[in-house]
Amino acid sequence: MGYSNTTSKESIRSKIRQALAARDEGVFTRIDENIPLYDTDVNLSELFLKNYRAAGGKFFSCTKDNFWEKLDQQLLNISKVLKEQNYCSILNTYSKLTPKFEHEHIPIKTSLELNYDVDLAIVYSNILVANTGSLVFSQKHILYPTVNNLAKIVFVLAFANHIVADMKTALDIQDKLGDYGTSEFVVPTRKESIQEYSKTNPLYALFLIS
Repeated sequence: MGYSNTTSKESIRSKIRQALAARDEGVFTRIDENIPLYDTDVNLSELFLKNYRAAGGKFFSCTKDNFWEKLDQQLLNISKVLKEQNYCSILNTYSKLTPKFEHEHIPIKTSLELNYDVDLAIVYSNILVANTGSLVFSQKHILYPTVNNLAKIVFVLAFANHIVADMKTALDIQDKLGDYGTSEFVVPTRKESIQEYSKTNPLYALFLIS
């Protein structure tokens, strides 16, 4: 019995040694680095909106012609909510809108003041990432290190032709623009009610201009 046991063990050990010593003739499949990571037939706008909404972001489609009308309507809706809660302060970091606000006699702030909170911030996102539903913010446009500390509600303005497939493409573009390392990638979060949002975890409402 003992001899049989020893023989079996030696046989197993011998096979293991042979397997370890054997040369693997297999080769790795050659990878074509020119093949795109994503199906080029995918509609980037649809993919972005699917992921952005799934994360919890709000969305308003508009054109350059009806953008202000839609923004004005949402400001009106928001202002009703804000006034009901005794909120009334708006921060606008997108300077191109300032003359329009002034013309419409809508009171805004263009910078944050020490110990003064705002309830709604309007910012510009220069790139949208389709495969994550992310919003990309450059400090050149928002003027502050992070968007997640401006206001409880953030209105985001962006253009549909600024949607890219992935983070790598977004970073490459930021690098060319000189914004590499000074950009923030944000994915919205979902809450059950507007009362649950906060400055550090705001509600994002995107105005996507086509």
